[in-house]
Amino acid sequence: MRPNGTRRNASGFTTVEFVAGVGLLLLPVTLLIGVLPTWADRESTARAAAREASRTCVITGSEASARDAFKQILDNRDVPHQDATLKWDQPDYDCPAGLSTDNTRDGVRAIVEFKFPIIKLPLFGVSTGSVKKTTTHIEYTDIYINTP
Repeated sequence: MRPNGTRRNASGFTTVEFVAGVGLLLLPVTLLIGVLPTWADRESTARAAAREASRTCVITGSEASARDAFKQILDNRDVPHQDATLKWDQPDYDCPAGLSTDNTRDGVRAIVEFKFPIIKLPLFGVSTGSVKKTTTHIEYTDIYINTP
């Protein structure tokens, strides 16, 4: 039996444990913390673009105006136009202008597909991989007044 306060063998693998801890834990967590805001920003941009496109389509009745509103959102958020596409619920869709013709609420569904990088580190100029995300928004026309 040993007296209290004495150690048997105090040698260890401190350097190896430090390198493993930094390489396997600290770096991936740091990269993830740096990447999450860009994912949230692209998701928010996709929702805003879909909302504005369908809203403009209902108010103006013009698909060209809706596409302009969509591109304006992309320009405001510095998103390249080739990374986002706007589609409608039906192909060859005409935006309804104003009042619904019957007593039902017609809806305009804008579908936005976004392509954004998995890892984007702006400080280093690194951008790898890509993910496609689809967001939709329905703007209903009012049966009584001329606004959504």
